[in-house]
Amino acid sequence: MAQIKYSKIKVTVDSVADMCLSAFNSISPAIQVLRHGGSFPWEKNPDEAYIGCPDHLNQMVFKLERVGEVVIK
Repeated sequence: MAQIKYSKIKVTVDSVADMCLSAFNSISPAIQVLRHGGSFPWEKNPDEAYIGCPDHLNQMVFKLERVGEVVIK
């Protein structure tokens, strides 16, 4: 049975919280979509996105959540 570990990483403009650069590069486009009010038609919740890490040795799926109000200026 696979072990499942969850952790929260807060991504801000200033920091990616010591995250692997390859993993961050794989989720960055989805962060931008959610950040600017977009969504993904295949996701059940328009405020979420599930993105897989490209590292085949450490398979991870990131759940991205839009929290708070999106204000586009």
